[in-house]
Amino acid sequence: MRIRSPSAICGYDAAFAGDPVDLEVTTVAPDSLRLTETFTLRLAPSYGPSPLLRDTAVLYRRRAVLRREGEYRMAIRPSEPVRGIEAVGITIEKSE
Repeated sequence: MRIRSPSAICGYDAAFAGDPVDLEVTTVAPDSLRLTETFTLRLAPSYGPSPLLRDTAVLYRRRAVLRREGEYRMAIRPSEPVRGIEAVGITIEKSE
């Protein structure tokens, strides 16, 4: 059993309005078990020039338990179109 703390990494620009964004996060475990849940992403608006991206990390889960050994796959998509968000990814760090 491994305990991890995944965070959502988001790149966005001045076109983003700053409203909360609902993301559908689908996780597929090594044994093909699939879980889809909604995560609300809250970001401060970027006031710089539009071409300049701002990167922010937001904690997605604290001390998540990954019970299976192997590769976990995650797919992230907005529940509805969002202007100004260029990219969203997940980084997973070991929890103490």
